[in-house]
Amino acid sequence: MRTWLWAALVAAAGVCLFAQSCARVQQPRSLDAAHGRDEGSFNSDLDFRRVPAGYVTDWLVLGPFRKGEGQCFETAFADEKTAAPMRHEEAAGKVWRHAESTGRVLDLGGLFEATENAVVYAHVYVESDDAQRVQLRFGSGGGAAIWHNGKLIYRSDVPRPLTVDENSVDVMLTKGRNRFLFKVDEISGGWALSARLVAPDGQPLKGVYCHVYPPEDPAGPRRVSRGDVLHVDFGKAAPRPINVRVDDEGFIKLDRIGRIEAAGKTTFEIEEDILLLLPGAGMGGLQPVVSTLSLAYFIDGEVRFPGKKQFVRHTTLYRAIVDAGGFTEYADKTRVRILRSSPDGAVKTLAFNVEHIENEEEPDSEVIRPDDTIHVPRKR
Repeated sequence: MRTWLWAALVAAAGVCLFAQSCARVQQPRSLDAAHGRDEGSFNSDLDFRRVPAGYVTDWLVLGPFRKGEGQCFETAFADEKTAAPMRHEEAAGKVWRHAESTGRVLDLGGLFEATENAVVYAHVYVESDDAQRVQLRFGSGGGAAIWHNGKLIYRSDVPRPLTVDENSVDVMLTKGRNRFLFKVDEISGGWALSARLVAPDGQPLKGVYCHVYPPEDPAGPRRVSRGDVLHVDFGKAAPRPINVRVDDEGFIKLDRIGRIEAAGKTTFEIEEDILLLLPGAGMGGLQPVVSTLSLAYFIDGEVRFPGKKQFVRHTTLYRAIVDAGGFTEYADKTRVRILRSSPDGAVKTLAFNVEHIENEEEPDSEVIRPDDTIHVPRKR
């Protein structure tokens, strides 16, 4: 009996060690791993997390920017009043990246090479269910300036070590999306930032969430109309995808499932309706993905089959390149760009090194959106 128990314990320990090893192997690499950053300093996972307000844990960061002594804090290296960044967006010769705080503190000195006379921008989107007054509590290792929706609400270039919650500013959040931009300088070490949102009395907020990406998703709010053609995919374990037209009554018909109302709904809502009917059709466990075929994206440059492509939700950047026949021999994989319209109508340029994705140094996590243009340049 003892021999059997000992063998079981050894086997269980082996399974645990194997699982831990797999977790380490599958952990996404840092966006800057190829540039010598600590793995995990930057997060390359999809960054659409909707986190209840409190200490900000997810940021978009841009920098560092350097200039002569006493000039760095005074210089606008980016558009400080209108900044509404996307991850991978090019700005001022650098790229906005997603970074995570360690506990309550964003360690800027750990993310970037600490140097005197430098600044970094850190940005977060805050979504509020209602217009409401809140209190922004923050601390910085170095001087700081803060903009809320383009309005300067705090500025101090006095060097100091980081003290969490050292400062506070009352802010009136607008209903919907709010933009907070922080500019933090580094003078003599201890480069860091901490920030959180609370009610004016210090209590936790309700209906307020933090994002590192604009909460509006161009693929989401569009509602299906009569006459639209929908693409329905149940995954590899199911029959091949089908295209089905929304009839004049606003319904689609799927084999084994039946008629489903589609007009006036989003593709997300149609997916949920299908999901509820799958067990009764003997198709439980499948995950439907519904897309509107009238939507498209574009790919040009050094791919084998450039042109307009049918938009299918969950298509990633690398998948889109493969679907276009892959790279030509002249493609510069290190300088792939996506041109994307932001909610305010401005066109953003997002930069990617696809060689890192091919070599599994970064995950293929960037999802294509309707009307995106992917450009693959020629080698220089």
